[in-house]
Amino acid sequence: MRKMIHYRLPVAFWLLGASVILSALYGFGAPLGQLIEGEFGYLNIVVVILAGVMFLRVYEASGAIALLMERLSRLMDRRPMTFLFIVMALLYVPGMFTGLGVPAVLIVGGLAFPLLTKMGFSPERAAAFISLGAMYGSVTGPLNIPVMIIACAINMPYEGFGLVLPAITVPLGVVTALALGWKTAHGFVPAAAETQKGERVFTPTVVLPVLVLLLLVGLPRLLPRYVPDFGTPLAFFAAMLCVFLCGHVRGMGTVLLRAIDSPVLDTAALLLSVGVLVQIATLTGIKGDIITACMSLPAAGIYAVLLIALPVLGGAVSMLGGAALFGLPLVLALLGHNTIVVTAGCSVLCALSQLLPPTAIVGKVACEVLGVDDYGRVLRVMMPYIVLTALFSLLFVIGSNAVAGALV
Repeated sequence: MRKMIHYRLPVAFWLLGASVILSALYGFGAPLGQLIEGEFGYLNIVVVILAGVMFLRVYEASGAIALLMERLSRLMDRRPMTFLFIVMALLYVPGMFTGLGVPAVLIVGGLAFPLLTKMGFSPERAAAFISLGAMYGSVTGPLNIPVMIIACAINMPYEGFGLVLPAITVPLGVVTALALGWKTAHGFVPAAAETQKGERVFTPTVVLPVLVLLLLVGLPRLLPRYVPDFGTPLAFFAAMLCVFLCGHVRGMGTVLLRAIDSPVLDTAALLLSVGVLVQIATLTGIKGDIITACMSLPAAGIYAVLLIALPVLGGAVSMLGGAALFGLPLVLALLGHNTIVVTAGCSVLCALSQLLPPTAIVGKVACEVLGVDDYGRVLRVMMPYIVLTALFSLLFVIGSNAVAGALV
């Protein structure tokens, strides 16, 4: 029999196995209590992610996102460069609400891909455009998981990042849209307009759930003395209720099942297993050794490690593992700099691991969903922008004190 069944274990299982092996090698055996405690380390972030993805899936099922893309297709014929900027902005939105790039690929990327290829993008270039936009959105805030992991570890409040994170990611998104789409947009010749009957009317109720979500998330931060913070998951469920009030959603059970199905479920499992790895690294002293090694480096060495450890090694242990194992020591090693800006820059460097093998969770999911076979070709298209993102984030880290005076 020549046919063989290929089964690839999720990265979460490899991290759990590595945690148990490390514990045994250091003489702690299989400490059940530590393993269970590690699983609950980032449970609150997992709840936020699942609530965010459920809202986005329900919002998609209501037809609102498809309607928006339909309107954008008309804009593409008239102003193709403006169309690209709006698509890039829409790719940011799911990541801003969930802290992950995968939902943007699943929800917006699948709808935007045919429009980009119609404009003249090659499949690899369109996949690169979508992957980069999804990656940038995952660390733009208001929800930034690497920052939350680092801030939780050093007892720093998750505040002051509202301007710093967009200052890093928004210019990069603009440059990416211009560089990838300028030539294609200016060479685009629109096809003859087709008349369509029975179109859904674009009304304010289409955007009402998003407005409610932004108010519930933003007002407690803008007016903390007057508006109570009910928590991000409750804000997502309130926005989901608005979707039901504004339109009909068919197959609610199927929609919710898709929301928590793979690869989002894999990502949630990955976050839980990263908590175990961090717990075992703390128990065995590995985490302390990494912190000591980083703090003994000169400034130039720390910057070099930033560029290598967070994106490249993060590609092996995921964005979340990179933030927990390497982001925290590097932030502590740069205590002479503004901690908020340094943490923001490190989070963007961690986000690059979503595009780098072996995990490359955003890039590979994009290729799978969009039907692009060769991820290596997509990665070659993205590589100049990955390098640009790394260097731009490093500039923020180096000049963190000056940046803090303007943005913090």
